[in-house]
Amino acid sequence: MKKIKIFLASSITELKIDRIEVGDFIRQLNEIYFDRGVRFSLVKCDDYDNAIAAEGKQSQFDKEILDSELCFFLFFKRVGDYTRHEFEVALDGFKSSEKPKIVTYFKYITSPQEMEGEVQQFMKMLDEEIKHYYNVYQNIDTLKLGILMQIKLMGLDVEEPKVENGRVTFGGLTVADTQNLPIFTGNASLTELKNSLEALTRQYYELQQKARSEPENDALYSAYFRVANEKAAAEQAVRNAERAVLEASKRMHETTGRGSLSPRQIAAYHAFELGNYKDALEILDPDEIIAELDHNEQMAEGYRERIQINVNELLQRIEVMKADGIDKDEAEEIEKIYETVLERIEKHKLEKAPLYDYACFLSDQNNHEKAIEVAKQLEYEYANPKAPASDRQKAHLWNLLGTLYSNTQRYGEAEDTYKKAIEVCERLSEQDPAAFEPYSAMCYGNLGLLYSDTQRYTEAEELYKKAIGIRERLTQQNPAAHEPNLAISYNALGILYSDTQRYAEAEDTYKKAIEIQERLAQQNPAAFEPELAMSYNNLGLLYRYTQRYAESENAHKKAVAIDERLAQQNPAAFEPDLSGSYNNLGNLYSSTQHYMEAEEKFKKAIEIRERLSKQNPAAFEPNLAAGYMNLGNLYVKTYRHERVEELYGKAIAIYERLAQQNPAAFEPTLAGSYLNLGIFYELTKRYEEALERYGRAFELAKKYPQNSACIQVLRFVANRGFND
Repeated sequence: MKKIKIFLASSITELKIDRIEVGDFIRQLNEIYFDRGVRFSLVKCDDYDNAIAAEGKQSQFDKEILDSELCFFLFFKRVGDYTRHEFEVALDGFKSSEKPKIVTYFKYITSPQEMEGEVQQFMKMLDEEIKHYYNVYQNIDTLKLGILMQIKLMGLDVEEPKVENGRVTFGGLTVADTQNLPIFTGNASLTELKNSLEALTRQYYELQQKARSEPENDALYSAYFRVANEKAAAEQAVRNAERAVLEASKRMHETTGRGSLSPRQIAAYHAFELGNYKDALEILDPDEIIAELDHNEQMAEGYRERIQINVNELLQRIEVMKADGIDKDEAEEIEKIYETVLERIEKHKLEKAPLYDYACFLSDQNNHEKAIEVAKQLEYEYANPKAPASDRQKAHLWNLLGTLYSNTQRYGEAEDTYKKAIEVCERLSEQDPAAFEPYSAMCYGNLGLLYSDTQRYTEAEELYKKAIGIRERLTQQNPAAHEPNLAISYNALGILYSDTQRYAEAEDTYKKAIEIQERLAQQNPAAFEPELAMSYNNLGLLYRYTQRYAESENAHKKAVAIDERLAQQNPAAFEPDLSGSYNNLGNLYSSTQHYMEAEEKFKKAIEIRERLSKQNPAAFEPNLAAGYMNLGNLYVKTYRHERVEELYGKAIAIYERLAQQNPAAFEPTLAGSYLNLGIFYELTKRYEEALERYGRAFELAKKYPQNSACIQVLRFVANRGFND
């Protein structure tokens, strides 16, 4: 058990309630961290004041301070003699041994007249003499979030705080309400997004009620669907904005904890803490900073430190901009600032860490090739023995590079970099399992998915099992933090087993995922019901493959029931899933000769996909084409030939268009579609047309001899003698 002592100093009377709440918060954190092998011991000065004052044992009190890893100092309207002495003891200890780490908070006072002169003098001393950044808090939630962020900086684990439903949470614990945090409430972009979402939500429910009362009114339903799309997009935008604010808060605590801030940075961070984004950005004016940077570059060599400060100020501007929300123009500004920073880093041999953030930013902007270029540059720098990077930095970089390579289909390079990340994570996990085993599990899963996508199933299985082994053990210690990822790993392994016809193992693994997701969905339906429906569909497909049709129907119906309920609440988000569930159930009914039921489900899937394809053709036309083929195949089976050619023709027209844009992705499917149409023409004795379609199918299929669908096309055409 790793024991970490935290010291809390403040005036006992003025901040009594805050001290009690901090103590309760540390107790709650202990419940989360206990099973991770960590225990926090909170020492508050009032635990000792009376005894020490009476017996004169000040040295005992000072020892408690010097034995602590973290010291939090809280000030309000005055600075007491005891608290000042405690600060000086902690400061002397930090100067000599870098322990304890000192974090100072001032409770916000609206009127400076309420603040005693000694407080202002103390602040001035912190700013000017020891250059120690102090934080400001208005609400206890700000203080609790700050305490958590400082603990996270100790690297005890890899779990991060999250924003869920307007609350900052960690390990299932509610840390703060975002309405109590100025960094959230002062964010104009986030406020605008929330107001827009509120208006769309009202409009959504009004239209929903009207559309249900007039089901034949296509114009009304179209308006309802449009608003539902806008509402879903607004919900995602709010989530993204909240995550960006929380990430900026994390970066602020990391930066201020390192010290050596310029007056400009200090002023900007104080504005940011109070939610004054506009002021922070004005303080961090890029033209002023770059002009100062250019001036410093013209000076003597001793100005390198000032150049680094200017670079840090530009990076701080990026942090605030990201938190404030960025549009296309602001994204372009951020990229220009990063390029300015990159140029100075190379020219003056400065700290290279910002390259990682730049690569992540480019990846988020879907500029994967440029992201790879920047990440590779950082990888080269990390290989320099004169400026070696930490293993943690290397692991993060290689995992990012692996993902970038996978996204650009450079699978060999992705494999190599994932392996490098895994090698480092395994070594770090031996030293500190609580901190690095979750990250190892993620890397195992990433490489496993790469192997599964490239049909290297044995290697994928080994990695999935490693990830599951870690997550099962972590789940025993902290279910709230690790069960969702464990269910994802079970699902990935189940799909692999199903793809390799190991159906009994697939069934067992899917059921493990479902057992977890059913329990989680009871606690948080919005977060886990979509994943549960996906697992039911996976299990239903497995049962269909193994001809356990009643069980397959039961599983698919459960998926449909969930998706129908979710689609009623949010069509834009869940109608795509619902169409897939209808399609799966339609295929089952077709396989079991329940043709009327199959037709009904296929038509429902097509109706949704046709509507979605009008809104977003690139995203939904592939599934629409598959729906047309499925219904056409059903009509061939039931000798209802009058619509087969039309449906096959619609599907082929889509696939032909998609294949022009992305041949490798869609030409194999197009080959299969030509084959189906050829078979239909042969069945209806239109032999010349059949021959032509077989020829088209053969020409496409022979371009992809390793593709399983193309192999079937080639075999069929060869058996028909049409490939001469």
